[in-house]
Amino acid sequence: MTSPGQTQRPASRRSQEGSDRRRWLVKLITTLAAWLVAWAVVVALLSVLGDQLGSLPLVVRALAISGLLVVLMANLVMPLLARLAERWLSGRA
Repeated sequence: MTSPGQTQRPASRRSQEGSDRRRWLVKLITTLAAWLVAWAVVVALLSVLGDQLGSLPLVVRALAISGLLVVLMANLVMPLLARLAERWLSGRA
């Protein structure tokens, strides 16, 4: 029993802890998936553009690959991965 000045919050605290764990899990899954997809995108870009980029200096090749990687990851891959992870963890998959 609680005194008049105290409030009981075990259920909300458990809910908060569950939410924190879920948020952490979403971040972990998203980070690992993004890393694997980034690797796959780099391999695909090098497979497709490797010959064309081969004659360019290393700095220019790195600039081209990293620029394409950032555009693809920020605008296509990460939003998709975030939605998929959220659906999977919420049980709506």
